[in-house]
Amino acid sequence: MNNLELVKLSLIFRVVIIVVIYFIIFYAIKAINKDIKIADKVADKRNRRLGLRVINIGPYERLRNNQVIMITGLITIGRKEGNTIVLKDPYISSHHARIYKDEAEYILEDLGSTNGTYLNGNPIVNRAFLDVGDIIKLGDFTVKVVE
Repeated sequence: MNNLELVKLSLIFRVVIIVVIYFIIFYAIKAINKDIKIADKVADKRNRRLGLRVINIGPYERLRNNQVIMITGLITIGRKEGNTIVLKDPYISSHHARIYKDEAEYILEDLGSTNGTYLNGNPIVNRAFLDVGDIIKLGDFTVKVVE
């Protein structure tokens, strides 16, 4: 090999190395951008505040239709005094269900009620995650999850 061939070979290696470095930088920036978008979505979800819009209060209730109850902490629902929402419906257990926020998720939990807790028409087993537009039904009491 002469000097001219070594110079050409050296130039080719330099170009290949530069191209590889640019690909590495490009994919690193792409991955960082994706992580930032995911972090923004999680932050938006953590800062989101949900409430319960009363659709049907059932008989004998203290609430009003279309009233919104914001989920600011633990909400307990049951027939017994001391619950956040007291429902004098015979199909509601003393301590029927609870709703709370855990990290970025809102959770509906059935507390072993006799007649069940329904989310979007389906009975929940133990607990379920809530989202905007979900319909919760306990006895005659029905609420819609709103922002």
